[in-house]
Amino acid sequence: MPLKRLYRMQRARLTSRPLSLSPSLGWRAYLLRLLAALLLLAGAAAAGLWFGYDQGLKAAGERLRAETRGLGALQEKLEKAGTQEESLRQQLMVSESARAALASAVANAEREAAQARQSLSFFDSLLTSNDRSRPVSFAACDLLPGDTAGRWHWRLLAVQGVDRATEFSGQLALQIAYAEGGKPKRLDVKPMPVRFRHYGRLEGDIELPAGVRPNLLEAGLTIDGQPQPAAQCNKKP
Repeated sequence: MPLKRLYRMQRARLTSRPLSLSPSLGWRAYLLRLLAALLLLAGAAAAGLWFGYDQGLKAAGERLRAETRGLGALQEKLEKAGTQEESLRQQLMVSESARAALASAVANAEREAAQARQSLSFFDSLLTSNDRSRPVSFAACDLLPGDTAGRWHWRLLAVQGVDRATEFSGQLALQIAYAEGGKPKRLDVKPMPVRFRHYGRLEGDIELPAGVRPNLLEAGLTIDGQPQPAAQCNKKP
């Protein structure tokens, strides 16, 4: 009796639960699932890498644009500095040109002043040094350094005294005394004809050995037909 009862209970339990079949997976299905999982992981990793690469490109592009803007600003500053430098250079050239023009004007004024002083001295000599008791006299007698080494410039002013109605006609003789090597020497300039009325400005150049300085200038004017000088002057430079 008890066995029958147990059997009936077991049978009722089996009939009351629906029958379900669950097939068992083989090794191939397992491998396919594993491969699919790996593919999903690889895709996710690739997507992450691509996203990071894209973000890096964007950041690099932003930095490049910022550096380009900075380079443009530096280029603009450089151009401004170049423009200012050129402007300052032009101002300097203008200043130098103005300074050169001013120096030239000053030099011209100094030359004109020297000529005016020379003319004033000349006319003053005519007024104060004219000896009317003599037929001719020297109002000025100078010996000055020339424009090159060894060259000296002599300058004389002769004035008629009496008988100014006729032209003076005579000869000019020059002698320059100097020392060379401790020995006294003289340079005789060839006599030259002189003609003037009222006054005559006589000048010329002589050449002395290099490094030699003259000690004395002697000048003499003789009237044609007379052996003795009518006027003489001595000048130490």
